[in-house]
Parts: sequence; structure tokens; C-alpha cells
Amino acid sequence: MQGRHPNSLAQLKMGRGRTKGVPNKRTAENKARAAALGELPHEFLARVSRGDPIAMRVLDPKTGKTVEETYHPTFEERAQAARDAAPYFAPKLALTKFGGVGDAPATFTINIAAASGDEDPT
Repeated sequence: MQGRHPNSLAQLKMGRGRTKGVPNKRTAENKARAAALGELPHEFLARVSRGDPIAMRVLDPKTGKTVEETYHPTFEERAQAARDAAPYFAPKLALTKFGGVGDAPATFTINIAAASGDEDPT
């Protein structure tokens, strides 16, 4: 393409930064690092909200050794996990202010005309 005019808009846009939807290097590295550690936070929250049993390692005070136990989340914990996980799966929609000019309220005019076809609705 050097020294030539682009044949299309796609060629003109080539080399102009990262493609939409592709994460930057740091984001990709952070995701890979987190995935290597095991379950991601939003995956854990989804599991808790479904009520799946959670395997935990706890210290046994009698023996001083760690033992694995299964924990079943309560309804309140499941509801909180669902609230905490929601932004990962369904982001909040942006609010759009709707109104008239300045501080005036919005006004609407609706013209209803007969559907006979003989009359001009305007």
C-alpha cells in the first residue's frame, strides 16, 4: 500500500489502532493471569447465586491441620451474590434525560384522523 492510494475504505482504515472489541495487552494479560489462578470472581459469584455447594479449606482447631468442608450458601448470600454478579452479565443501561427545551417540560401533540382516506390528517 506504500506509495499508492487506498482502493477501499477498509484499506484506508488499516493500521489505525486496535480493532473494536479486542482487549489491550494489559487487559489480556490480567485475564490470563486471573484464569491461571483458577475461578474468576464473576464465575464464583454465579456459582454461589445458583446455590452450588462451595468446597472450602478450613483449619481444624483440634488437630491444627487444614480440612476440606462443603458449605451451602444461604438464600441471603445467594441473593447478594446475584446482585454482585449482575454487572458482569447485564450492565446497567445508561439513563437518557428526556424533556423540553431548557427546564420546560416536554409537550406532545397527537393528531388522530379518520381512516377513510378522504381526509388529510395534517
